[in-house]
Amino acid sequence: MSLEIDNNRPVPVLHPLLVLESRCINLERLSGKRHSNGITQARVACVVVENYLSNCLSSPGRHREVLNATKRIAGLAQTSAGVFVAAVVRLATSHRESC
Repeated sequence: MSLEIDNNRPVPVLHPLLVLESRCINLERLSGKRHSNGITQARVACVVVENYLSNCLSSPGRHREVLNATKRIAGLAQTSAGVFVAAVVRLATSHRESC
């Protein structure tokens, strides 16, 4: 997948779903990633995926892509990494709101 910013030459980037999956797996498996930066990276990955899905939905020819992506996200949410990250982000959010 490529990304073009301000009419510059497109640069290759990881697919948003791959980024989300890798952030979730890293948080679950690598204790060194369980700091505020690692949690923020997971949150940003969620926002990027949300924007990706929104862009897909605005293009009628990409509705199947959205369906496949949501199935993949649902599958991730059911893995141990998905469950772990949901709990970590929920805890971090509640902690931040209480400060």
